Amino acid sequence: MSLSWSESVRIGLSPRRVELARLRPGLRRRAVVEERARDCALEDGQPAWSGALAALDALLAEQSLAGAAASVVLSNHFVRYAVLPWNPELVTAAEFAVAAAQRIQLTFGDAAHGWEVRASAGEWGEAGIVCAIDAALLAALGERLRLVAVEPLLMNVFNALRRDIEPDGALAVVEPGRVCVGVFSQGQWRSVMSRRGDDPARLIVQELALAAPEIPPSRVELLNLGPDRTWSPSLPLRVHAAPAGRTCPLALYGSV
Repeated sequence: MSLSWSESVRIGLSPRRVELARLRPGLRRRAVVEERARDCALEDGQPAWSGALAALDALLAEQSLAGAAASVVLSNHFVRYAVLPWNPELVTAAEFAVAAAQRIQLTFGDAAHGWEVRASAGEWGEAGIVCAIDAALLAALGERLRLVAVEPLLMNVFNALRRDIEPDGALAVVEPGRVCVGVFSQGQWRSVMSRRGDDPARLIVQELALAAPEIPPSRVELLNLGPDRTWSPSLPLRVHAAPAGRTCPLALYGSV
C-alpha cells in the first residue's frame, strides 16, 4: 500500500521491536491511519541495531514505503546522553558543537568513535543536553528513508512532558531492558543516566541517590513503555502510561 500525499510516516526503532505508523492530518491532531510492528532479535557479532534494520526493511516492503519521508524515534538503547554544563565562552554554533563532541568523548571514551553528536542548548545561563548516535545507524536509515527527523526517545518524552516536570524533579523513561533518568535542578538538566537492566525501580532509586543525594527530586515523571508493573510507594512517581491500545507506542508517543 503506497502513501497518499497527505499522509506522514512515523517509525519507532528498538532492539526488540520496530514500529511503523501512517498518519494523516486531523482537525486538532494527526489521526492514525494504520499501525504495524515486527519483533526483532539481536544478531551475534553485529551492531545492536542490525536486527531492527532487517525488521524495518520487511515493514517498508509490506507497505511499499521504501524511500518514503519519515520521522524516526530511536529507543534509548541506541542513543547516548550527556549534560553539557553552561559555559559563557561558548558563543557560536561551531563552538557549541565542538564542546558537545568533547563532552561525549570525555563521558564515553573510545567507544564514542564513529558517533554522530547533536546538542540542544538551554536558555542563557542553562546547561544543555547532548545526544550521540552511531553514525552507521544514521547512514543506514538515510539509505532506506528520506529522513524528516530523527528523535531520541528521551528528548521526545521530555518535550511532551516538560510542563509537568518540577524545577527540582526528574524524568524517567522505562523500556524493556533499559531505564533512562534525567534529574533537574532549578529547572536545568543536572544529570542524565541510561542503564541496561530489568529492575527499573531499583535503577531509578540508585540514580536519584547518586545524582541528588542531599535533596532528592520532588517528583519523578515516569513514562513506562515496558510491561505493566507495580511501583514502590516510596518513590515520588507520577506514572504516564503509553497510549492505550496502540501497536506503535514508541513511534507515536507525544505525536497523536
